[in-house]
Amino acid sequence: MPVRLRVWLLSVAVALTLIAGPRAYTVSITDSGLRSGPRTPDSAHRTPDSALCPVAQSSQSLAALINQCRQGSADAAVADFAAWPPDRVRPTSEAILSSNADAGTLAALVLLHTAAAIERGEFGRGNQPPHADLHYPAAVRAVRLLSARSTSDPRVRTFCSNWYVLASSMWCAGRHYVTAAQLLRGAKGQFDGDAEFLLAAGTAAEMLMGPYESEMEAMAAQSGSRAIPTAGGKWFSGGVLSSDRTDAEAWLRRAVSLSPGLVEARLRLGRVWCLTDRQADAIRELERVQQEGTQAGHPFASYLAATFLGQLHQHARRVDAARAAYEAAIAMQPWDRAARLSLGQMLVVTGRPDEGWAVVRGIAGAPSTGGDAWSEYRSGQFWQTFDRMSALAAWVRQ
Repeated sequence: MPVRLRVWLLSVAVALTLIAGPRAYTVSITDSGLRSGPRTPDSAHRTPDSALCPVAQSSQSLAALINQCRQGSADAAVADFAAWPPDRVRPTSEAILSSNADAGTLAALVLLHTAAAIERGEFGRGNQPPHADLHYPAAVRAVRLLSARSTSDPRVRTFCSNWYVLASSMWCAGRHYVTAAQLLRGAKGQFDGDAEFLLAAGTAAEMLMGPYESEMEAMAAQSGSRAIPTAGGKWFSGGVLSSDRTDAEAWLRRAVSLSPGLVEARLRLGRVWCLTDRQADAIRELERVQQEGTQAGHPFASYLAATFLGQLHQHARRVDAARAAYEAAIAMQPWDRAARLSLGQMLVVTGRPDEGWAVVRGIAGAPSTGGDAWSEYRSGQFWQTFDRMSALAAWVRQ
């Protein structure tokens, strides 16, 4: 398991154990189905285990795990639930999904299934392909049911939106952009006024959109094919119009209009305009992000904005402007490779090989105190996953 993901999983475990006092609330299995309400002594309404069929026994156990989540002990509940065999998980979860469970119970079930899906590697780990065949589909169904039942409750909508961004980020981190886009496209109608949801949807579409040199490449990308021909160094899309391209631009523009201070949405919109050869729009947006990103607490956005500006100027043969942008990026994050490699390559091909190789060799001498901004960018909003999982757990405890 990659160190980054292992550390994140540990962070999730810590987040799920945030201190919470005992709650006077419980979920239980009764003769008439799932019951939730004020806590009463267990003996008052619990059916003896010996009198329950296997599904009912598992349902009683799952109800106890849901109670643990709602009382602030989600880490232990997740560890238990993730170890259940599939033939126990599916019918038990279905029993709750088919009942008239309240929003808090459904939210706890979403949290349990999501954390168990991460624990089991259903989003993929390292070189292992994803196998989202047990907990992830149940989480999707539960969050859709929760969203449909609580369309007028802004708190529930916030929980559901948060979950969609979290789940899509997990898919983007493994470069499974088709799955992320499919998930978000299916829910977009419910969250068209949510800037952060639209940012996540625009991110998945942006990662799928190209650049393409031909219609064949655009069609291959949209079909999810892994055998997409390389672009041969050509950045711009050459006028190839795909649903990913139009969706990425529309959703990111909508996110910016709803939340002008959402720096990452502006950064990604600027890059989309780079790829579609709308240079004036791209320069305006990226220059603004370069100036505002660090002030907004997102220095990686400023760094990437300067790098993208350098690449845009380079492709337009504005060598001096490109160099200035690359050097501005290097000054912000000396350890990062993207701007150094881009500047070094440009200097070599424009007849200054000694300077170019000196810039590239500088990577070895730069301090290694930061991460890889381009890798983080390609991972969507994965950098927010700790905070988002913590928010889901806190919501369930309320």
